[in-house]
Amino acid sequence: MKLLLVLLLLVVGSTAGAAADPVASCNQVEDAARQISGCTEYIRSGKALGQNLAVAYANRGIAHASRGDIERALADFTEAVRLAPDSPFPYYNRGNAYYDRKQYVRALADYDAAIERGPELALAYYNRGLTHQKLGHREKSIEDFQKALSLDPGSQAAKERLHSLGVH
Repeated sequence: MKLLLVLLLLVVGSTAGAAADPVASCNQVEDAARQISGCTEYIRSGKALGQNLAVAYANRGIAHASRGDIERALADFTEAVRLAPDSPFPYYNRGNAYYDRKQYVRALADYDAAIERGPELALAYYNRGLTHQKLGHREKSIEDFQKALSLDPGSQAAKERLHSLGVH
């Protein structure tokens, strides 16, 4: 199962001309190659600072992951974690990459970190529930799917997982 990655948008003030193109490319998801190129150009420009630099790495990681290049995605997500250690999103996305590599213990640690920093992030609970399922932790997966559903009552995926676990 392919896990949803959280794309973040770069916040730019009054950027004009050529500098706007890398940002727009980095923020779009329709073309992974264009996103990688735009994020890379933005990162190398020296104009990406603080949270925006972390977002550029995270977005580039998402593009790498969408192309199946999990190694590069992990490197970018790890850099985003380093740059924005208080944000839940780099941990969440890195957890998804570890999940895709079947490194469930590492994925679990990153989902825990994402939830600690963003307790309202329903997708982190849902994906942690999937990870607990893979690790054979039935009760913990049920708790996480229930929490995901409480945060996002419209989550059909969480409802289906709970139903498949015999919880109605």
